[in-house]
Amino acid sequence: MNVNSTEESIQPPMMRWRNRTFTDIASYSLGTQPALIQEVVHGLLRTCMIERLQRVCGRERFARIVDLGCAAGDWAAAYLGIAESVVGVDICAAFIEEGIRKYGAYIGSGQLGLVVAGMPDFDDYEGADLVCSGGCFMCLEDARLHRLLERATEGVSGTRYYYFRATAASPRRATFVSESGGYYRRQDEYERTFAEHGMEVLDVLGSPSVVIHELLRSKLGNRRQRLDRRLQGLLDSSTRLRQYVDGDVERLNWILKIER
Repeated sequence: MNVNSTEESIQPPMMRWRNRTFTDIASYSLGTQPALIQEVVHGLLRTCMIERLQRVCGRERFARIVDLGCAAGDWAAAYLGIAESVVGVDICAAFIEEGIRKYGAYIGSGQLGLVVAGMPDFDDYEGADLVCSGGCFMCLEDARLHRLLERATEGVSGTRYYYFRATAASPRRATFVSESGGYYRRQDEYERTFAEHGMEVLDVLGSPSVVIHELLRSKLGNRRQRLDRRLQGLLDSSTRLRQYVDGDVERLNWILKIER
Protein backbone atom coordinates (compact mmCIF):
# COMPACT_ATOMS: atom_id res chain seq x y z
CA MET A 1 0.00 0.00 0.00
CA ASN A 2 1.76 3.15 -1.17
CA VAL A 3 0.57 6.13 0.80
CA ASN A 4 2.30 9.48 1.13
CA SER A 5 3.61 9.73 4.70
CA THR A 6 3.84 13.52 4.83
CA GLU A 7 2.27 15.41 7.74
CA GLU A 8 -0.62 16.42 5.48
CA SER A 9 -1.49 12.78 4.79
CA ILE A 10 -1.82 11.90 8.48
CA GLN A 11 -3.51 15.02 9.80
CA PRO A 12 -7.21 14.62 8.97
CA PRO A 13 -8.16 11.50 11.00
CA MET A 14 -5.67 12.15 13.81
CA MET A 15 -6.61 15.82 14.12
CA ARG A 16 -10.30 14.94 14.28
CA TRP A 17 -9.64 12.53 17.13
CA ARG A 18 -7.30 14.90 18.96
CA ASN A 19 -9.96 17.62 18.88
CA ARG A 20 -12.89 15.51 20.12
CA THR A 21 -15.02 17.40 22.62
CA PHE A 22 -17.27 14.52 23.75
CA THR A 23 -16.03 12.31 26.57
CA ASP A 24 -18.20 9.20 26.38
CA ILE A 25 -16.87 6.61 23.93
CA ALA A 26 -20.02 4.51 24.38
CA SER A 27 -22.24 7.28 23.06
CA TYR A 28 -19.79 7.81 20.19
CA SER A 29 -19.93 4.20 19.00
CA LEU A 30 -23.52 3.53 20.07
CA GLY A 31 -24.94 6.99 19.60
CA THR A 32 -28.29 5.85 18.16
CA GLN A 33 -28.98 3.42 21.01
CA PRO A 34 -30.57 4.14 24.43
CA ALA A 35 -28.10 4.80 27.24
CA LEU A 36 -28.95 1.51 28.95
CA ILE A 37 -28.11 -0.46 25.79
CA GLN A 38 -24.84 1.45 25.48
CA GLU A 39 -23.82 0.60 29.03
CA VAL A 40 -24.91 -3.04 28.88
CA VAL A 41 -23.31 -3.79 25.50
CA HIS A 42 -19.99 -2.16 26.34
CA GLY A 43 -19.89 -3.73 29.78
CA LEU A 44 -20.62 -7.19 28.37
CA LEU A 45 -18.06 -6.71 25.62
CA ARG A 46 -15.32 -5.79 28.09
CA THR A 47 -16.13 -8.73 30.36
CA CYS A 48 -16.31 -11.26 27.54
CA MET A 49 -13.21 -10.08 25.69
CA ILE A 50 -11.11 -10.00 28.86
CA GLU A 51 -12.16 -13.58 29.61
CA ARG A 52 -11.29 -14.58 26.04
CA LEU A 53 -7.95 -12.79 26.33
CA GLN A 54 -7.07 -14.71 29.51
CA ARG A 55 -8.08 -18.00 27.89
CA VAL A 56 -6.18 -17.50 24.62
CA CYS A 57 -3.04 -16.22 26.37
CA GLY A 58 -3.22 -18.86 29.08
CA ARG A 59 -2.71 -16.17 31.71
CA GLU A 60 -4.91 -15.22 34.65
CA ARG A 61 -3.00 -12.02 35.40
CA PHE A 62 -0.48 -9.66 33.82
CA ALA A 63 2.18 -7.51 35.43
CA ARG A 64 1.68 -4.32 33.41
CA ILE A 65 -0.77 -3.50 30.63
CA VAL A 66 -0.40 -0.63 28.18
CA ASP A 67 -3.72 0.43 26.62
CA LEU A 68 -3.22 2.57 23.49
CA GLY A 69 -6.16 4.68 22.35
CA CYS A 70 -7.82 4.28 25.76
CA ALA A 71 -10.43 7.06 25.32
CA ALA A 72 -11.89 7.87 28.77
CA GLY A 73 -10.17 4.90 30.37
CA ASP A 74 -13.06 2.44 30.70
CA TRP A 75 -11.10 -0.48 29.24
CA ALA A 76 -7.94 0.57 31.09
CA ALA A 77 -9.82 0.51 34.40
CA ALA A 78 -11.38 -2.87 33.53
CA TYR A 79 -7.93 -4.31 32.87
CA LEU A 80 -7.05 -3.65 36.52
CA GLY A 81 -9.01 -6.81 37.28
CA ILE A 82 -6.28 -8.84 35.57
CA ALA A 83 -3.19 -6.64 36.00
CA GLU A 84 -1.02 -5.19 38.73
CA SER A 85 -0.88 -1.86 36.90
CA VAL A 86 -2.24 -0.27 33.72
CA VAL A 87 -1.33 2.85 31.76
CA GLY A 88 -3.82 4.26 29.26
CA VAL A 89 -2.78 6.49 26.38
CA ASP A 90 -4.95 8.69 24.17
CA ILE A 91 -4.31 11.63 21.88
CA CYS A 92 -7.52 13.39 23.01
CA ALA A 93 -7.01 15.48 26.17
CA ALA A 94 -10.78 15.65 26.78
CA PHE A 95 -10.93 11.87 27.06
CA ILE A 96 -7.98 11.73 29.46
CA GLU A 97 -9.45 14.50 31.63
CA GLU A 98 -12.71 12.57 31.86
CA GLY A 99 -10.84 9.39 32.72
CA ILE A 100 -8.96 11.15 35.51
CA ARG A 101 -12.28 12.41 36.88
CA LYS A 102 -13.91 8.96 36.73
CA TYR A 103 -10.99 6.84 37.91
CA GLY A 104 -9.10 9.18 40.22
CA ALA A 105 -9.05 6.64 43.06
CA TYR A 106 -7.15 4.12 40.92
CA ILE A 107 -4.78 6.82 39.74
CA GLY A 108 -4.18 7.96 43.31
CA SER A 109 -3.31 4.41 44.36
CA GLY A 110 -0.72 4.14 41.60
CA GLN A 111 -2.51 1.27 39.85
CA LEU A 112 -3.64 3.34 36.86
CA GLY A 113 -1.97 6.03 34.81
CA LEU A 114 -3.60 8.05 32.01
CA VAL A 115 -1.41 9.90 29.52
CA VAL A 116 -2.09 12.28 26.62
CA ALA A 117 0.00 11.10 23.65
CA GLY A 118 -0.33 9.81 20.11
CA MET A 119 -0.18 6.02 19.85
CA PRO A 120 3.01 5.92 17.70
CA ASP A 121 4.71 8.47 19.97
CA PHE A 122 4.29 6.61 23.26
CA ASP A 123 7.46 4.69 24.18
CA ASP A 124 7.16 3.48 27.80
CA TYR A 125 6.67 -0.27 27.40
CA GLU A 126 9.10 -1.34 30.11
CA GLY A 127 7.71 -4.25 32.10
CA ALA A 128 4.60 -4.55 29.92
CA ASP A 129 3.53 -8.12 29.23
CA LEU A 130 0.31 -7.10 27.47
CA VAL A 131 -0.17 -4.24 25.01
CA CYS A 132 -3.72 -3.39 23.94
CA SER A 133 -5.06 -0.95 21.43
CA GLY A 134 -8.57 0.43 21.20
CA GLY A 135 -7.40 3.25 18.95
CA CYS A 136 -8.10 3.03 15.24
CA PHE A 137 -5.23 1.87 13.06
CA MET A 138 -7.15 3.49 10.19
CA CYS A 139 -5.89 6.83 11.52
CA LEU A 140 -2.28 5.81 10.87
CA GLU A 141 -0.55 5.76 7.52
CA ASP A 142 1.98 3.00 6.96
CA ALA A 143 5.05 4.72 8.42
CA ARG A 144 3.30 5.60 11.69
CA LEU A 145 1.73 2.15 12.01
CA HIS A 146 5.20 0.60 11.68
CA ARG A 147 6.55 3.08 14.21
CA LEU A 148 3.88 2.08 16.71
CA LEU A 149 4.60 -1.63 16.25
CA GLU A 150 8.36 -1.11 16.42
CA ARG A 151 8.05 0.66 19.76
CA ALA A 152 5.56 -1.89 21.08
CA THR A 153 7.83 -4.85 20.22
CA GLU A 154 11.33 -3.57 20.92
CA GLY A 155 13.12 -4.63 24.07
CA VAL A 156 10.92 -7.67 24.67
CA SER A 157 12.55 -10.26 26.89
CA GLY A 158 10.38 -13.35 27.23
CA THR A 159 6.75 -13.20 26.08
CA ARG A 160 4.58 -10.16 25.42
CA TYR A 161 0.96 -10.40 24.32
CA TYR A 162 -1.08 -7.98 22.24
CA TYR A 163 -4.80 -7.38 21.99
CA PHE A 164 -5.86 -5.06 19.17
CA ARG A 165 -9.58 -4.70 19.81
CA ALA A 166 -11.88 -3.74 16.93
CA THR A 167 -9.02 -1.49 16.05
CA ALA A 168 -8.83 -1.93 12.30
CA ALA A 169 -11.62 -1.50 9.79
CA SER A 170 -10.64 -3.99 7.12
CA PRO A 171 -12.12 -4.12 3.61
CA ARG A 172 -13.05 -7.56 2.34
CA ARG A 173 -11.64 -6.78 -1.08
CA ALA A 174 -9.29 -3.96 -2.10
CA THR A 175 -7.29 -1.71 0.19
CA PHE A 176 -8.27 1.94 -0.08
CA VAL A 177 -7.78 5.39 1.43
CA SER A 178 -11.04 7.13 2.26
CA GLU A 179 -11.87 10.73 1.38
CA SER A 180 -11.46 11.65 5.05
CA GLY A 181 -7.93 10.22 5.11
CA GLY A 182 -8.58 6.81 6.68
CA TYR A 183 -6.29 3.91 5.74
CA TYR A 184 -8.29 0.73 5.12
CA ARG A 185 -6.00 -2.30 4.85
CA ARG A 186 -7.03 -5.89 4.23
CA GLN A 187 -6.66 -8.50 6.96
CA ASP A 188 -3.80 -10.25 5.14
CA GLU A 189 -1.90 -6.95 4.87
CA TYR A 190 -2.21 -6.33 8.59
CA GLU A 191 -1.10 -9.85 9.39
CA ARG A 192 1.96 -9.57 7.12
CA THR A 193 2.82 -6.34 8.94
CA PHE A 194 2.47 -8.06 12.31
CA ALA A 195 4.72 -10.90 11.10
CA GLU A 196 7.36 -8.40 10.00
CA HIS A 197 7.55 -7.27 13.61
CA GLY A 198 7.84 -10.83 14.92
CA MET A 199 4.24 -11.10 16.13
CA GLU A 200 2.30 -14.37 15.94
CA VAL A 201 -1.49 -14.32 15.52
CA LEU A 202 -3.18 -16.42 18.21
CA ASP A 203 -6.80 -15.44 17.62
CA VAL A 204 -8.83 -13.18 15.34
CA LEU A 205 -12.49 -12.18 15.44
CA GLY A 206 -14.47 -10.41 12.75
CA SER A 207 -17.20 -9.25 15.12
CA PRO A 208 -16.82 -8.26 18.78
CA SER A 209 -20.45 -9.23 19.39
CA VAL A 210 -19.52 -12.89 18.84
CA VAL A 211 -17.88 -13.14 22.27
CA ILE A 212 -21.00 -11.79 24.00
CA HIS A 213 -23.15 -14.17 22.00
CA GLU A 214 -20.93 -17.15 22.89
CA LEU A 215 -21.01 -16.37 26.59
CA LEU A 216 -24.76 -15.88 26.76
CA ARG A 217 -25.41 -19.02 24.73
CA SER A 218 -23.26 -21.03 27.13
CA LYS A 219 -25.35 -19.74 30.06
CA LEU A 220 -28.74 -20.29 28.40
CA GLY A 221 -28.38 -24.02 27.74
CA ASN A 222 -31.45 -25.47 26.00
CA ARG A 223 -33.17 -22.10 25.89
CA ARG A 224 -30.53 -20.60 23.63
CA GLN A 225 -32.06 -21.52 20.25
CA ARG A 226 -35.07 -19.30 20.84
CA LEU A 227 -32.84 -16.30 21.44
CA ASP A 228 -29.98 -16.87 19.01
CA ARG A 229 -31.28 -14.95 16.01
CA ARG A 230 -32.80 -12.10 17.99
CA LEU A 231 -29.78 -11.77 20.27
CA GLN A 232 -27.24 -11.75 17.44
CA GLY A 233 -29.26 -9.13 15.56
CA LEU A 234 -29.47 -6.91 18.63
CA LEU A 235 -25.78 -7.15 19.39
CA ASP A 236 -24.69 -6.54 15.82
CA SER A 237 -26.96 -3.52 15.39
CA SER A 238 -26.08 -2.16 18.83
CA THR A 239 -22.32 -2.36 18.51
CA ARG A 240 -22.31 -1.13 14.91
CA LEU A 241 -19.04 -3.04 14.60
CA ARG A 242 -19.85 -6.03 12.42
CA GLN A 243 -20.17 -4.54 8.95
CA TYR A 244 -20.48 -1.06 7.55
CA VAL A 245 -19.50 0.95 4.48
CA ASP A 246 -22.05 -0.89 2.34
CA GLY A 247 -21.29 -4.17 4.11
CA ASP A 248 -17.82 -4.43 2.61
CA VAL A 249 -15.77 -3.55 5.71
CA GLU A 250 -15.53 -5.28 9.07
CA ARG A 251 -13.83 -4.54 12.37
CA LEU A 252 -11.18 -7.04 13.34
CA ASN A 253 -9.95 -8.10 16.80
CA TRP A 254 -6.53 -9.74 17.10
CA ILE A 255 -4.76 -11.45 19.97
CA LEU A 256 -1.06 -11.87 19.22
CA LYS A 257 2.20 -12.67 20.97
CA ILE A 258 5.92 -12.22 20.56
CA GLU A 259 8.61 -14.36 22.19
CA ARG A 260 12.28 -13.50 22.42
